[in-house]
Amino acid sequence: MKPCPPGTFNSRTGAGNVAQCKQCLAGRACPNEGNTNADTICEAGYYCESGVNVTRPHDKDSFTGKGGPCPAGHYCLAGTAQPKQCPAGTYQSDVGQDGCLDCPLGYYCEEGTAALDEKKCKPG
Repeated sequence: MKPCPPGTFNSRTGAGNVAQCKQCLAGRACPNEGNTNADTICEAGYYCESGVNVTRPHDKDSFTGKGGPCPAGHYCLAGTAQPKQCPAGTYQSDVGQDGCLDCPLGYYCEEGTAALDEKKCKPG
């Protein structure tokens, strides 16, 4: 009997082979070999789609599954499965953030704004 590898889990004891392991759930990480549940939450500033073995996926060569740091123009709360776009009126120019910033006076920010370049309001 082989234990489930990191990034997977099986809640049933006595599984016969690795094929019975399930991908770690969205928003969760399964960091250990032999995980019996998917209760470790992906950290704020990161997203975990599925099969992730770390709570802060950042370098594709260092983790399994689909996930990564939250991209600019988005935010990721703890347990995020997919990055969420910053709402209109806010922006986020940095990667790996769990919130968005208010758009400064004299600028406009559409949904998903990542940079204030070319977002300055025209006079009048």
